[in-house]
Formats: sequence, structure tokens, C-alpha cells
Amino acid sequence: MERIEILEGAASRVLSCQAFSGAINIITKQPAKLTTPLEAQVEAGSYGTLRGEARTAWSLGKGWSLAASGSGQRSDGAVKNGDFKGGKGFAQICYDHSDFKLDVQVGASAQDFGANTFYAASYPNQWEATRRYLLSARAETRGKVHLIPQLSWVKNLDHFQLTRNSEKGENFHRTDVFTAGLNAWTDWVLGRTEAGAEVCEDVIYSTNLGNPLTEEQCLPIAGEKGRYYKRHADRTNWLYFLEHNFIWRGFTLSLGVMAERNNAVDSKFRFYPGIDLAYRPNASWRIYASWNKSLCLPTFTDLWYKSPTQEGNIGLRPEENNSVRIGTDFNHHIVNIQAKAHYQRGTNLIDWVMRSPDDIYHATAFSLDTYGAGLDAKINLSRWWGEKQPFESFQLSYAWLHQHRRKGEPYFKSNYAMEYLRHKLVGRLSHRIYKRLRADWTVRVQQREGAWLVYRDLKPTGELRPYGTHALLDCRIAWKAPRYEIYADLTNLTAYRYYDLANVRQPGFIALAGLRFRL
Repeated sequence: MERIEILEGAASRVLSCQAFSGAINIITKQPAKLTTPLEAQVEAGSYGTLRGEARTAWSLGKGWSLAASGSGQRSDGAVKNGDFKGGKGFAQICYDHSDFKLDVQVGASAQDFGANTFYAASYPNQWEATRRYLLSARAETRGKVHLIPQLSWVKNLDHFQLTRNSEKGENFHRTDVFTAGLNAWTDWVLGRTEAGAEVCEDVIYSTNLGNPLTEEQCLPIAGEKGRYYKRHADRTNWLYFLEHNFIWRGFTLSLGVMAERNNAVDSKFRFYPGIDLAYRPNASWRIYASWNKSLCLPTFTDLWYKSPTQEGNIGLRPEENNSVRIGTDFNHHIVNIQAKAHYQRGTNLIDWVMRSPDDIYHATAFSLDTYGAGLDAKINLSRWWGEKQPFESFQLSYAWLHQHRRKGEPYFKSNYAMEYLRHKLVGRLSHRIYKRLRADWTVRVQQREGAWLVYRDLKPTGELRPYGTHALLDCRIAWKAPRYEIYADLTNLTAYRYYDLANVRQPGFIALAGLRFRL
């Protein structure tokens, strides 16, 4: 991994329609940039947890390079029926030519896990298995006008059991997402202009989701003799975008618009514009503001799912969000400070709610205003106080969030949207202990809005208990050398037990020890 880009706020015009409230973009290193033929990591710890991963990269000559990685993990689980096992594999091949560059990626992952009471508190022995396969190709030409064609295919297989090793509430799903796009950009005297188009075909075969199939249309479920997918749905999404970026005397202006239509909604074009403005008074200081509009399509689960504890809603519309953000950041060799605030006005926002204490969860939509602010400060103590003293850095972060429901049907309990972190305070201190031995301490204080529904004998009591405020202390101790690192991660040192989302009681103290090395 080369870097992680975090884009906050509505981002449909930049990263397609599903970037509803922001996006995390993980940039992998090009194989030619990696400096070691092999990196590996192994760790083990509490509850029978074992993890291992390895990656390698090679320059093959004549512009070709290859990178590959694999990982595996297993655990008995920190909570009852919280065991898991799985693995991932990934390969990337690149070709760099004077006229163009090519990037092809292929990946696969498998996960099996006990889901505890995550989906329904009345059923504490849930289980799920997922398989995912990825194939993508991207090219970019060089010259005055850069053309960027892209193709991808993502296949997902999901097997869910409401009661482990039982066919009661059992579901099988198979989804295929095919995407093709073409972008183009050019630099000229007034900045950079970019335009593009994308078409995405989303297909699902399921035992639960979609429209019923005739007997002739049913597809066999791989590995399940005599069982078939009996439901199906598909939708096609078209989008077109145009964006321009302009830089002048410390000012940066980016504005654009995305046009989107989906045949499963009404095939009408909807437009999602946005504008970002930033000003740099000097090399250390930046002030910015933005307004963007975005959308997110309801999932097939939101639309179709039906079980003893949940019911979807075929009438759901795409979620839409207007986001306004302002902020400033200051970067100095000793101190880094970020301050920001945002307001989001959402319509058709999807949530799963109970309308009464003995009800199941229903997919519904409502309008929501969200207000937020955050402050982050980091001090480089080594540069401020000198290298001879042990303290290296101190960081303090605070985030505040408030939501106001403008309209929507009355409800007894929200499962997602109205259960959010109202306050979150994080403090981090890094210091040396002896030579290469160092420690990183993290304190988290958080208050979650909402409440969890108390169950007795697997039945709801009608009593809602607030999540409340919790404080957690973590520590990492590590010996770092140029080609290896030995570490121990100590999570929740006070072994504090509390409830978070989905009625799952969080584990107490967890310890993991590991070794990371490079050849």
C-alpha cells in the first residue's frame, strides 16, 4: 500500500454514484516502486487468533512488473459464536510504455464467520460465508489528451444461516457487477478538464432477493445439490461527468457535474453538481469550502429482503445528499492542526426500524439533517523538545455529530441511521522506551446516540438501554529495526465490557503479538 486517500463529504461527481458521504481510496504501490522481493507478517494472540500475510513484487524487464500478496486468518472469536476464518489473494501486473501504461488486477477472498446476534438478537447462533472475486483492467495513454479506459467484474457469493447448521432462515445470493468506463483529461492554459462516461450492470440471483423466476429460469446453486436460485433482479446504471480544475495564485477551484440514470428507478437523468474552493495564504496554511450533491442506490437487501426478523421495501428511492463543508489546516514541522465543520441535508435516507417493541425491522426512508465538527492537532515532540528526550509525538482528535430527523414515519428503534457517535475524543502518545523499543498509547472516549433493545430468553423486553459513554485504553509496544519489527498490540487494557451496535457485547482485553520482516 502506497497511501490512503480519505475524501470527506458527498463525492458522486468524483467517484461515481455510491460515494454518498465520502470515500476511502487505497492506493497500492506499483510493483516497480517496491524495494523488497518479499515482505511477510505473522501474529497470534487471544481467543486462538492466528494471522499471516506475505507480499512480493518483481520487475520483469521491458516495462513489465508484477506484485502479488496473500493472507489468512482464523480465530475462535472474542464473543460467543464470533469465530472466523478466511483468506485473501491478490495479483497486479503492470506495463509501462512510452505511449501508455496498463494495470491489470485480479483478486479473491473467502470469509466464514459466526455472526452472533448481529442481524437479529433473537437468533444468537447466526452464521455467514462470503466469497468475492475481482478482475479489473485500466489503461492510460500519454500525450496532450489522456484517455483512460476501464473494465471490471466483481462477483460475490453469500451464504447466510439464521441458525447455524440449519436451513431455517437460510439464504444464498450471487451477485455480478460489470463496469465499463472511459475517461479523458487534458491540461491547457485555464487548468485541467476531465470528462467521462460509465455503465454498470448489477445482477443478482438469490433464494430471497428479487422477482420470482419460472422453473426453467432457476439456476443451480454451486456446491448445493438439488438447490436453486429462485429469484432474480438486475439494473443498469449510466453516468456521465464533466469536471474542471483551476489553480491561480494560491487559489484552487474544482467544479463539475455528474448526470446519472438507472433503469430500475425511472430511467430519467438526474444531475449532481459540486464545487470545491481552496486558498493557500502560504505553504503551511489552507482554507477550504465545498458544496456537493450525491446519491446512493438502495441495495437489493434494502429492496427485497424478507426473514422472520426483517422486511425490505420495494418502494425505496435513491438516497440523496447535499453536503456543505468548511475547514482549515495548518502544517508545520512541529505542529499540524485541522479544523472542519459540515452540514448534510439528506432525503430518502434508508434505515431499518422497529415500529413497536414486538415488531420486526422494516426498511424505510426519511429526511435527515446532519451537523458535524472536528478538530485534530498533532505535535512532533522530538522536533520541539529534541531527540534526546523519549517523547516522539502527541495527537488529540475530537469529533462531534448531531442529527435531526425532518420527516418520516414514527419508530420505536432505529437500527442504523439514528445510532451514531455524538462525541468521540481520541488521544495518542508515542514515546521511546529503550533504543529501538517504543510504545504507542491510545485513549478513546466515545458517546453513542440511541439505545440497544434488551432481550431475555431470546425475546425483546421492550426496554431500551442507552449506549452511553465509554472510555477505552489501547497500547502497542514494538521493537523496530530496518528490516523487521516485533510488536504486541494490547487492546482494551482495562477489559471494559460494553454494548455497541446490533446488541453485540464487545469483548474485554485482547492481546496480539506479531513479527513483520522484509527480505
